[in-house]
Amino acid sequence: MSALLEYWPVVGFVINLLIAWFFWSMRKQFASKDELAEIERRLDKTESTLSQLPTRRDLTELHVAMAGIAGGVKETNAELRGLGRLVERVENAVTRHEEIFANAARGQK
Repeated sequence: MSALLEYWPVVGFVINLLIAWFFWSMRKQFASKDELAEIERRLDKTESTLSQLPTRRDLTELHVAMAGIAGGVKETNAELRGLGRLVERVENAVTRHEEIFANAARGQK
């Protein structure tokens, strides 16, 4: 007990050094307020970006709409092929009539 009373200032100093070293090493282990604020800012930015991305439902609706458009294009192509045949028939008829009129103008039958 007498040794403790004699060396208590040294023991107190060593204990204070150990406590200071402990808090210094813990400071390196945990994030500071500035680092936490930066992480929170980045998380907010990421959440706002993710909230603007299309959802699965949006993509499904887009897929259905595109399938409808593809069907409409196929239908239009079929109609255009039919119109192409009609135009070809009209051109043949016009050509035939032009030949008839040209022959009639020349006096041929």
